[in-house]
Amino acid sequence: DYKTGEPLPYVNVYYEGTSTGVNTDLNGKYSIKKLVGKKLSFSFVGYETIELPVVIKQLPVLRSGSYANPKHHR
Repeated sequence: DYKTGEPLPYVNVYYEGTSTGVNTDLNGKYSIKKLVGKKLSFSFVGYETIELPVVIKQLPVLRSGSYANPKHHR
């Protein structure tokens, strides 16, 4: 919940116009296949449905060991 910060179990998470969807678990977590370019919808009784675009964000690549021990990094 946005106001309380409490997780919402059993929220419907789905791609509009497809048969791909899941429900959140008791901790409000979910896993769903990425469909880039689609909008992911979140709906729950008593709440406004939210649609968010699916994007892939490239994370920086770190070299092995470059941040392993920051105190001795030169």
